[in-house]
Amino acid sequence: MLVNAFNPARVYSVKISIACKKYRSSPMSAKDDFFKKMRENVEEERAAVDAVKDDITVFQREIAFLFENIELWFRDSGVRCERKEIFLTAGNAPHARYQIQELCLTHGNKSLYIVPQGLYYFGGAKGCILVSIGNDRSDKKLFELRMQDSRANFENWAIIDHQKPHHVTPFNEENFFKLIYDFS
Repeated sequence: MLVNAFNPARVYSVKISIACKKYRSSPMSAKDDFFKKMRENVEEERAAVDAVKDDITVFQREIAFLFENIELWFRDSGVRCERKEIFLTAGNAPHARYQIQELCLTHGNKSLYIVPQGLYYFGGAKGCILVSIGNDRSDKKLFELRMQDSRANFENWAIIDHQKPHHVTPFNEENFFKLIYDFS
């Protein structure tokens, strides 16, 4: 009886076993790469959705604060201030529909509309509000308020006058009342 007899089936089995060990020890298979990239994409998408939600929250909070200030400026003036809820969709994230307030100031037959336009606006602005004046005959766009406009050398809301669109002015009580003079 030969103990060390040549067995071709055993040699073939050993070669397969060695090949499998080599394959498993390789860095990553195409399947592993695929699922890793898929997980990364899901995580990036989740982070992007969370960032949009955070921006919406900041936009809502900043608008509420802005409207509170404007309402304080008109207190005891006879101007009626009315807020309404509207819905907007984030421009680059159409699945992100959110509720936000608009403000309407009324004096006689004139109305001043302060209406959010949305997030991620022209000029690198994080958010935009359109201010227009109207009466029972027509509406006139006066200016925009832009949150974190990249052209501004200040951090607060910026006024972009429709008569001088390249001129960026800080939003404050004085500048606001200069631009809404037609509302008087």
